[in-house]
Amino acid sequence: MTTINSNYVFKALDAYPYELEKCIEALNYALSYNENDEMALSLMGRVYAEILNNYEEGIANYKLVLAENINNLEVQSHYINALLWNENYNEAEE
Repeated sequence: MTTINSNYVFKALDAYPYELEKCIEALNYALSYNENDEMALSLMGRVYAEILNNYEEGIANYKLVLAENINNLEVQSHYINALLWNENYNEAEE
């Protein structure tokens, strides 16, 4: 299962940000194999927050990543940016 999941995550990373349809499809497949995959959730958060400007959904994905691993340094900067874009200043300061 892990290998299949990783293959879909790599396909999503390869497609981001220029082929969003392929990226989202691969992320959905990856998350169907492992709904707690940190890299897939992080990239899904980036798609929602940075591309679609759906900050709430992006923040929700980032929170899932941080619930799995609070020390995930890759997602923290993107999470803070999404909070700032959504004007959640108090939460971003924490």
